[in-house]
Amino acid sequence: MATSSPLFAFADRIIDEQAALDPCGATGRGIAGYDHLLTDWSPDGQRARAEHTRRARTELDTLPITN
Repeated sequence: MATSSPLFAFADRIIDEQAALDPCGATGRGIAGYDHLLTDWSPDGQRARAEHTRRARTELDTLPITN
């Protein structure tokens, strides 16, 4: 089995994390396993999603540049 690039590994992880933070969005995107859950639209839920985006953008800048 070939290993994925750091970018693909990052993307896979971020999608999984986003799905957990936004189950309604995950269901809309066809990601299985979230159709019985609801997204937390409270201020805490909004903050969690915003913080996740900030961390992901910062981490993305640290990934090695490959082909």
